[in-house]
Amino acid sequence: MTMAIPSGSTLPTEASVFTDSGGVVHEPILLTCVLDNTVRHAGVAVLAYRDPPRRAATAVLASALAAHFIRSGDTEGAELSIGLRAD
Repeated sequence: MTMAIPSGSTLPTEASVFTDSGGVVHEPILLTCVLDNTVRHAGVAVLAYRDPPRRAATAVLASALAAHFIRSGDTEGAELSIGLRAD
């Protein structure tokens, strides 16, 4: 699957963190990596916690997970197409 971003659009730069009525924080993490010079989204993970985690989620971990899911065949991922290729 290829995902196109309309010209003039911008990608979100912040996760939409929210707290539910039970006090649980939900933090979505986009699982994105670069494979074969193509940016691919493998999915979204949501961290749920009441107390702040000891460590923040990192882009390196999210990228490693995305690449693993794609390489293992769990997903083909969605190609990000904005007219540029990652080099």
